[in-house]
Amino acid sequence: MNYDNNILGSYEAYIKGNMFKNEYDKYKNYNIEKLIPNSEKGELLLNINQIGFMINDLRLYLDVHPDNKPLISLYNKYINEYNKLLDEYQKKYKILECNTLSNSDYFTWEEESFPWEV
Repeated sequence: MNYDNNILGSYEAYIKGNMFKNEYDKYKNYNIEKLIPNSEKGELLLNINQIGFMINDLRLYLDVHPDNKPLISLYNKYINEYNKLLDEYQKKYKILECNTLSNSDYFTWEEESFPWEV
């Protein structure tokens, strides 16, 4: 759900690198490639990345426009969605962020493949 007709959806914003339609400036003749995950794990990582992108872009916007209530609501929606996706990923696969609590008595990040090695 877009709160403003000027805001792109999370996938389109992620692949274009900008969440605002009127601020996207296509680079020369560059054609954006569709991102196609090759596994369920890859799809979940893509979703986490695009929601994380929206959070960061909204955070930058809200630094300059701190009283924009619809975009504050959108920011909070994305924070909740990000946390759900992150929790789902970590329950299925492993810890993704270093500031997440571990479910074991020791830190196992170094024993597993890195998140980008899907």
